[in-house]
Amino acid sequence: MNKSGYTYLDVNLIPDDEDIEYEMLVKDKQYSTTFYQMPEWPNAKNLSKEELENSDCIVAKIYRLFRRRGVDAKDGDISNDKLKEATYSIMHGMLTGEMSEEDKAVMMELMDELSQKPVMVSLNRLGYHGYYISYTYFNPQNEHSDEDL
Repeated sequence: MNKSGYTYLDVNLIPDDEDIEYEMLVKDKQYSTTFYQMPEWPNAKNLSKEELENSDCIVAKIYRLFRRRGVDAKDGDISNDKLKEATYSIMHGMLTGEMSEEDKAVMMELMDELSQKPVMVSLNRLGYHGYYISYTYFNPQNEHSDEDL
């Protein structure tokens, strides 16, 4: 799924040269992954410096998290290397526990926001020739309880 309104957390992309039909039919390989619909957040470019410094919106919190790692989006272009370095620093901090409570709270809020609208994408065999793609949209906010069934 290569659309700007979706993101993924841990996806192994299918190589371009992989014979999907063969893998599914002969090797009984299954393909599925989960993407997440991006929440409707304000664009950081539309927020003033004051809003980025003081707002409780998730975009401002993420901005401050990256700024603490040496990336300041409002001061011009950010090199991919600088952004990658900051991202690795955040991930390392999460894995090793070397992250401030404030940064942990921002990451937990970000993960919670992203997990609200999962979309499962699966490739399914179509008999002995071909396959089809199915999308399953989940919305945890509309979960039902047992008495609803």
